[in-house]
Amino acid sequence: MVHDDDTPAIWNIDFKHEPLDMRAPRDDSIHDLVLDTARIHPNWGRLRIHEELRDRGYDLDEPEVNYVLDQHRLPNLYL
Repeated sequence: MVHDDDTPAIWNIDFKHEPLDMRAPRDDSIHDLVLDTARIHPNWGRLRIHEELRDRGYDLDEPEVNYVLDQHRLPNLYL
């Protein structure tokens, strides 16, 4: 949002409290892959899981990773 004088609006909302984009994975293999990766690497957050799997050539989106972590209530979602 921009004010009339072109200065950016400041909302003072902590980004940790904003809702995450989530979408169900396109297939079960993506679901299982995210779940296994999160359990093997409990100190990795959602962004690292997404980046590592993308770097390894898997076609997945960040909202898919968020969805799987949220559905299984894994702490990786909030790291």
